[in-house]
Amino acid sequence: SGKHNKLNNSTINAYETAVVIGENESMLALDNTVVNGGMKADTPSPDDKIISTVNIECDGSALTLKGDSVINVKDGGVAITVDGSDNAVVLKGNAIVNGKMEASGDRNILDLDGTGKDGMNMHHDISGFEKMAIDNNVTFFEDMKVTGTNEVTVEGTGVLNLRLKKD
Repeated sequence: SGKHNKLNNSTINAYETAVVIGENESMLALDNTVVNGGMKADTPSPDDKIISTVNIECDGSALTLKGDSVINVKDGGVAITVDGSDNAVVLKGNAIVNGKMEASGDRNILDLDGTGKDGMNMHHDISGFEKMAIDNNVTFFEDMKVTGTNEVTVEGTGVLNLRLKKD
């Protein structure tokens, strides 16, 4: 927690939650960093919260993943949980989130900037982010759902691709 925190070229491993942002108006940037956690994802914590790899548990904070950063969680688990209001999750470049992203609270934002070589591919459910911004090349695949989003903005240089499946 705190402002202007950065972690570069690192690996974080945890059985439960690997990263917690717990102080209001905190900022964390992960660049070329791999975060593994949430292996205990099926079991709620003592306060009945589902254990995810990264938790934002405050208001007005920001998490930025850039470069070749990856967040991993147990298959079907929640990779990023945002509890609180006015928070931002920003994915840039080749950033990958291998799991669901869930937000509760008000005015939370998800910013997807697919500047990587092949753009950004989203395969896991996204829920609860009131606003979503798309820049460059982002693809939502047919195996994922987006719920709870009220506004999607595709920036001037943005392309949002939707892959659909036929039943």
